[in-house]
Amino acid sequence: MKKPSIFSSKYQETLKKRRRRNVLLGLLIICIIFTIFAIFNDRVNDFWASINQKPVNSLGPDEEDNNIKINISDNTLNTQGEQNTTNKIIINNEVTNSTNNITGNSTKNEKKEEKKFYTLKLASERDIKIYYEDKNQNKIFTGETDNGDYISLSPSKKKAVIIDKTNQDMYITNIDNTFINITKDVYTAYGRSDEKYYKSDQLARFNNNYLWHDSAKFVSEDKIVYRSRLPYFIENDLKLYLWSYDIPRNVHECIFAVTPGELQIRDLDQNGINISVSGVNYYFKPDGTIINR
Repeated sequence: MKKPSIFSSKYQETLKKRRRRNVLLGLLIICIIFTIFAIFNDRVNDFWASINQKPVNSLGPDEEDNNIKINISDNTLNTQGEQNTTNKIIINNEVTNSTNNITGNSTKNEKKEEKKFYTLKLASERDIKIYYEDKNQNKIFTGETDNGDYISLSPSKKKAVIIDKTNQDMYITNIDNTFINITKDVYTAYGRSDEKYYKSDQLARFNNNYLWHDSAKFVSEDKIVYRSRLPYFIENDLKLYLWSYDIPRNVHECIFAVTPGELQIRDLDQNGINISVSGVNYYFKPDGTIINR
């Protein structure tokens, strides 16, 4: 705006109007600035207020997943010593106790019961585990091995007969962790001491299809019976013979009183151990007597 001349008659009036206009313009600018600042400040306060009002236990999707993963990881580390671990899982902002049961059967925190076993080192250079348990402070075998080798228990369950599935070696082990190899490695022909047949040679000859020791079971604490194709080595003759082994005397004996054939050794009862041959039943008693029924 053009500055008024001091020689003008309206100089003072024009100057007053100009000052008044400048004051109003300054006040307007100040009001605008103040209004803008007030609006911005309210927005900032509302933003922080909304954050402060967010629930403490509210978790986003990523936080919730991480919490659950951490609990599962901790449980994995604890599974070696315990059956159950109780985790706190946060879902939908709610804390609930959930029991993670490893076996699916127990709902209590229990230590995993480990199976007890003896390790038997076989002549075949294999190690097998023979499992036992403490029952009323009394150790007994359970009748289990770790890799499928044949096992059968004595009446007291304090002895076990084991047959190595790779070479048919036969062992007797005791609950005190002692064992003996009772394998009949060599068969000597009756009346001909110079005619010997070795187990390893005959198994190789018959491609391991020859039954040397099989299905051994206890008749008593001191005697077992088993079936075998001994004493014959005929290619197509599959008849099985009953054999016994006397533990104190360390003697194997073929029981010719029991007819050979499709022979099955069954359970022990008050009459003795049941032997079935092609439908004919025998009972072999602990004293060695045989009943034909």
